[in-house]
Amino acid sequence: EVHSEIVMEENVSSATLTTWALLLERQRNYTGARQKFARACEMDPKNFAAPHAWGMMELKRGIFNKARKLLLKSLKILPRSSTYNALANLENRCGDRKTARKYYEKSIEKQSGKSGSSSGYTQFALFEISCGNFDKAEELFERGWARLESSKSSLSSSESVHLLTSWADLLSTRMLPQQNQNKTEVGGVANSSSSSSSSSSSNSDSIDLRTKFEEHVSKKFRLAAKLNPRRAKTYMSWSSSERAFESRFGTIGINDPSMRSREYDIIKEGIKRCPGDPSLYMIEATYLRRENRKEEALEKLEALSKRTFGNRLNAGMFDPHVWHALGICKSDMFDFDGAVKAFECGSRARKDGILNLPCITAEAHAEFINGNVGRARQLFILGRDKCIDCKKKVPRDARTTRRQRSMHYRLWALLEKRAGTEDATRALFEAAVNEDRSDSTAWMQWGQWEKRMQGPEIARKMFINGLKEGSANAGFLYQAWALLEQECSNDDVARKLFSDGCRACSNFAELWHGYAAFEANCGNYSRALEIVSEAESNGIRTHEPLMELMADLLRLTGDIEGANKRVRELDDMSNENRDIDNPGREVIL
Repeated sequence: EVHSEIVMEENVSSATLTTWALLLERQRNYTGARQKFARACEMDPKNFAAPHAWGMMELKRGIFNKARKLLLKSLKILPRSSTYNALANLENRCGDRKTARKYYEKSIEKQSGKSGSSSGYTQFALFEISCGNFDKAEELFERGWARLESSKSSLSSSESVHLLTSWADLLSTRMLPQQNQNKTEVGGVANSSSSSSSSSSSNSDSIDLRTKFEEHVSKKFRLAAKLNPRRAKTYMSWSSSERAFESRFGTIGINDPSMRSREYDIIKEGIKRCPGDPSLYMIEATYLRRENRKEEALEKLEALSKRTFGNRLNAGMFDPHVWHALGICKSDMFDFDGAVKAFECGSRARKDGILNLPCITAEAHAEFINGNVGRARQLFILGRDKCIDCKKKVPRDARTTRRQRSMHYRLWALLEKRAGTEDATRALFEAAVNEDRSDSTAWMQWGQWEKRMQGPEIARKMFINGLKEGSANAGFLYQAWALLEQECSNDDVARKLFSDGCRACSNFAELWHGYAAFEANCGNYSRALEIVSEAESNGIRTHEPLMELMADLLRLTGDIEGANKRVRELDDMSNENRDIDNPGREVIL
């Protein structure tokens, strides 16, 4: 305002005009910002900051050609690491990974003379992770950390914390499939007579894994939290890694009670250090609900739905995610009227008035379950018209995802299926898979419906199409297709599908159970026992139906003692070790 009212633009420096343009950008006055950027570039052709900042604004706006020209102009004036890095990000977003890698390499080359800086290494490593080059990413993290350590003054910077947490995330992710593969190679297929030694070996493996996880992953998260204890993202990533580790390997054989609540301890420490960050409160409520502590989760969510967080416009009572979680929690406790009210509040929670599709979907599905078909259909239509087909531009945090749109159409299709409207059901299933080709549940439910309407041939096509699309939870499709072939008396085809599915989705407990039950129904009890043992060697040790099937198989093969031992293990299994949140099971709204 001061510049606008009392200072003639001709008397303002190029640097001030650049700062002025940045202020206008923050106010979303992009036309005014462009005018000031253009004037700054014209006034001082040697001002490298003006075209760089202008290019960054256009990059954020998705105007890539203009952004590229401006960033290249800045490079001609003064080659800088940050500008190379921005160009690399741009080319990566445009799909030109070869050029992006070239610019990332230039970025760290320019950074080599800058003592203690590591941002280029971190960005380059994250790019290589997205390309699947994990070894190269680890090398870049190591090089970046070495630079930081050589300059002690930089260890407390935000760069070091970002590098450490990203590095720890990578190591945590790499441990899971790698260890699963090692266990399969070493363990082989166990038989019932060696179950005790296998259990002892598993206990030892779990302890060794925990030691490795502490040394390579937790140590980096702990250091990052020490360097900057008020960064909420560190605790979020750390607790997520702990959850991933526990869901894959559990705490079997580990006697230290603190290990069993490590994830929750990290979340509570994060809340203590960052009391003004609403994301940590949401993670805490999610943890409590997952641990079957529903009353505590409900209390946390109700408190969160009444809170405001300063200038955070979409947090607490204004955050649709809070209301959605509250609605799910209420439905868990059979308060369906309360769930519908929470979803309704969530759909309109945002201060800017933008509707939230997941809350509308959940409300519509809840009304459908309650028998209010007319109201449910109105809500599905509202979600389609206001959130999916709406051409209005919305902020990034209000945009719908492919999976959310697919779920909306899929649940709507279930309503029309129940109502008997065949054409609408088929059209909605088609809309669901067109929104998200990798939605395995949509392909599975469409195929199962077509099996009844048009026969197994059409259903088979749905299952094949779903698997061709590389569905995320393909275990559902393998199981549905195998059961279809079993019903058609194609036992050899069913057997191959079960085998291929268990190999591709080794953590999908229901698929292993279906495979073992199929062989048992064919009278192949020994093979069924081997399949259950294979599942256990892949980390599925606490899935109750599989444990019950193992006991029945042992009894059928005459191993009464082994069967009784399995029954005792099942009875003694505490709630904290049960497979409550199986990664292959869909969350039902």
